[in-house]
Amino acid sequence: MLIISGSGPNDRDGNQPGLESDYLKKLGSALASSGIAVLRFDKRGSGGSQITRSKAEDLRFESMVDDARGWIRQMTKNKNISRIGIIGHSQGSLVALLTAQKVKVSAVVSIAGAGQPIGKVLERQLATNLATMPKLRDQALEILRQLTSGKKVDEVPASLLAVFRPTVQPFLMSWMKYDPTAIIAKTTTPTLIVQGTRDAQVTVRDAEALKAAQKSAALVLIEDMNHVLRHITTDAEQLPSYSNAELPLAPELIPALFSFLEQELVVEPSK
Repeated sequence: MLIISGSGPNDRDGNQPGLESDYLKKLGSALASSGIAVLRFDKRGSGGSQITRSKAEDLRFESMVDDARGWIRQMTKNKNISRIGIIGHSQGSLVALLTAQKVKVSAVVSIAGAGQPIGKVLERQLATNLATMPKLRDQALEILRQLTSGKKVDEVPASLLAVFRPTVQPFLMSWMKYDPTAIIAKTTTPTLIVQGTRDAQVTVRDAEALKAAQKSAALVLIEDMNHVLRHITTDAEQLPSYSNAELPLAPELIPALFSFLEQELVVEPSK
């Protein structure tokens, strides 16, 4: 399995500065313990992967698809690997679905994948998170409207630079053109959609939208699993779980993944 992480400068363990939960490390280790070989990698500019030939502002969403295809090419060179699958988490869900349309794989798993274009997702998040700051909310939504229409915004309030800094705007605009439901509707690869009911970033509705677009896909909802794949029961546990590597994965996650992957990846013995 190739595991593709979510948004941000994630390393192969799923960590970035200030947010170290080891969610990908735990996921990969659990699958490996079940007999499934796993490849995890540092995203461009994170961990041991440094951007050299291109600048950060030159990156596009398609760059991540190219990287995934490159790692799959490496996997095909291993004679011990007969079938390859992809697990994409959050942003990585869309990367996985696009990659599966460009290179032959045996299975795709979407975990916490958005069911709307990123522009719609950001609109929803900004309207909610900035509800108590109407002026800043309106500024953010106006910047979003400009980017959605393909126009770069040079003047960005300091408090919004983390989301809309000028160097990341070209990447955001390249991401905005993809509708996950339209992509998954064209997918012919066996697909599993996994969504936690305690996810504060992606909702069950997103998973249901993906399922509606691709009726042959399997859908598993995991009660009380959040975005970093932990089982929590209160809102107070949400933020701390993003930086607590000691927490185990939601117990239902690996059995659900293994049940699907065992069927799609295990090669039947020749008769």
